[in-house]
Amino acid sequence: MSISAARKTPLIIGTLLGASIVLVNFVESNEAVIAILTIAFFAQGIGSMSWTAVAEIAPRQYVGLTSSITSLAANIAAITTPLMIGYITHHTGHFYWALNLMGAMCLLGAFSYSVLLGKLSRIEL
Repeated sequence: MSISAARKTPLIIGTLLGASIVLVNFVESNEAVIAILTIAFFAQGIGSMSWTAVAEIAPRQYVGLTSSITSLAANIAAITTPLMIGYITHHTGHFYWALNLMGAMCLLGAFSYSVLLGKLSRIEL
């Protein structure tokens, strides 16, 4: 297996499985909701290891800087996501659309990792 495939596979699979959060919209039992959320959150944790891809493609002298920028973007998302969920839930009265938005973002992320990212190779300056 190539380095590129080894770095991208967990990102893609984790992000795709993270999209399973939308299944909560279709179950009634508390146990099923807990099981689905557990799987989705665990998978998203695996899929959020984008720093491995950054470390693989960043120029050697800028690995720290590019990793920091990646972490900044992740932290901005960590701040804005609850705000978006709260806004959507406040205006719709339920979590249906908020969970669908999170699932759609996961699918967009998986598409980005698999198609847009391409082969991982170090950028030489």
